[in-house]
Amino acid sequence: MKIKKKSSSKTKSKLSFVNRLNRSKARAEAEIAESEKIEAQKDFNTHFVTEYHDSFRLPITKEYLPLIDYMRSSKVNHNNRAKNPDNIERIRRCLVAGEWYPDAVYIKISKEGFLMNGQHTLDAIFQFLTDAKTPDDVEFELGFFVGCNEDAMPYLDTQKRRSPEQNLKIEKTLLNRTQRDIVIIEGKRSVHKGKPFSRSGQVNFFEYRKVIEENKSILEDVFKDRVLSNDFPHRAIGYALFLLAKENKELAQSIMEEITEFYNKKEKGESSFASTKVMDKEIGEKVIKFLPKEHEFVELFREEKHKKMTKMASKTDRDCYRQEEFFPVACDWLVSNHNIDRKVFGL
Repeated sequence: MKIKKKSSSKTKSKLSFVNRLNRSKARAEAEIAESEKIEAQKDFNTHFVTEYHDSFRLPITKEYLPLIDYMRSSKVNHNNRAKNPDNIERIRRCLVAGEWYPDAVYIKISKEGFLMNGQHTLDAIFQFLTDAKTPDDVEFELGFFVGCNEDAMPYLDTQKRRSPEQNLKIEKTLLNRTQRDIVIIEGKRSVHKGKPFSRSGQVNFFEYRKVIEENKSILEDVFKDRVLSNDFPHRAIGYALFLLAKENKELAQSIMEEITEFYNKKEKGESSFASTKVMDKEIGEKVIKFLPKEHEFVELFREEKHKKMTKMASKTDRDCYRQEEFFPVACDWLVSNHNIDRKVFGL
């Protein structure tokens, strides 16, 4: 078989031509990018920098990328707080899911042309528009307030953020204490792919709503209309039984019914670990009174909490024994008493 040899000079010549072509393309792309930046700056100065207060919405498409990118730059966004990547990701997920409401956020631009808020929103929009998975014809509205007084900036975004519980109430989502805690824990776990009770990671309302919709039968059949003791560990026992219900709803429902039935008993004796202080009218002082005994599962929580409280100087419920600490103990109890695979609980 004959091997055809290529002339080294021709090969070098061809490589040289390719390199020149690539450099030429790179220069052209750089010139286009620079041209878009200049155009974006002109558009921003024309439409967003003004002495007069005004508001409007823009139909954002991929054509607005240079403008969005310019607003993100230090030329406009030069005096904001440090960015929170988790907040950017939370907003991006809203865009991806189509759960975008322009009334929720208006970007404020000062008279001098500086960004006063919305840096997380702009970063999320930029990431969304540059994502290859985003359709080319995507379009959504973004609101702006222009001609704003820059002195107002220290007062922006200082209000307390609504808690998940408050958001659920706004939508008149009727959940009891156990159901609500389960939805909040499962929402964070499912969105952020972490372990239960993780403190980091924000969750959008629509993501909590999805948890409710996907687990409606469990939330209703296992946890609805349950009357429980005031110190019932909703987050620990409730969430452990929720995970069990995903594998065996009948068993979880049976355990929850046992706990409820025990609570409703008239004669059940006193707890060995749970107590409260009540006023004794005869001596005029508060005395310790033990609470009624509860189901052994609840009593286990009370016992673990009592053990820790006796060793600590701080006596607040939150400082002494968090329900998150009891969760693995609750899972162990379920495994040992009902022959359940520990993998059900992700431990």
